[in-house]
Amino acid sequence: MSKQKRRFLHIVMLTVVCSLFSFTTLHAQKYRGQRFKVGAVFGVNMAQIDGDRIFGYNKFGIQAGVQGIAMLNKKQYLSMEFMLSQRGAVTNSSEVQRIAMINIRSNYVEAPILYNIKLPFGTNTSGMYLYSGVSVARLLGARINGVNNPKIGNPILLLSDRVLEFDTFELDYIIGGNYFFNKNFGVTFRHTIGMTTFFQPSVADIDLELKPLRNYFLTIGGVFIIN
Repeated sequence: MSKQKRRFLHIVMLTVVCSLFSFTTLHAQKYRGQRFKVGAVFGVNMAQIDGDRIFGYNKFGIQAGVQGIAMLNKKQYLSMEFMLSQRGAVTNSSEVQRIAMINIRSNYVEAPILYNIKLPFGTNTSGMYLYSGVSVARLLGARINGVNNPKIGNPILLLSDRVLEFDTFELDYIIGGNYFFNKNFGVTFRHTIGMTTFFQPSVADIDLELKPLRNYFLTIGGVFIIN
């Protein structure tokens, strides 16, 4: 990752954290209930990569970690998570026969900061929350395996020995929702979109037909809050 890109990510996250801290402090002073809570988040990722010529959210992985919550009022809260997230892409059956057999696996740790707001239905302890926010992710490791069709093929396999060139840090945008059955248990659904690429072809890669690579993935899982 270039120094300019790393500096940009640091500035964005510092600005977000400072703004949310000020916003939380201002509103938490008016909230007389339990201000802070902790919990666990766990689920299954269905991932794909934009730019790899593989289509569909076909790569499955796990996402699991811990969550801290700062209540703003009875219907709004901020949450910060620290999680392990498995991502990547894999060819489906039709692509295996037509182009190549490819399996891209990557492991990240990520720290999302999310604003949550409750929809106007449900009870005091149950109901639907919508959320959105940003996340900084750090790549722990990646692997690309596969076999090309000799007649067509996919240039992504040219990167199988170049995974160390992938950017270490990534900035993501998250949108999703939680449905709580009670004050402790709920289900979650989210879509994570890479705002930055993790691989950017250089001038030397022009003839290789490589494209910028960006992570996308859906997550379905559960939430457990400790009161």
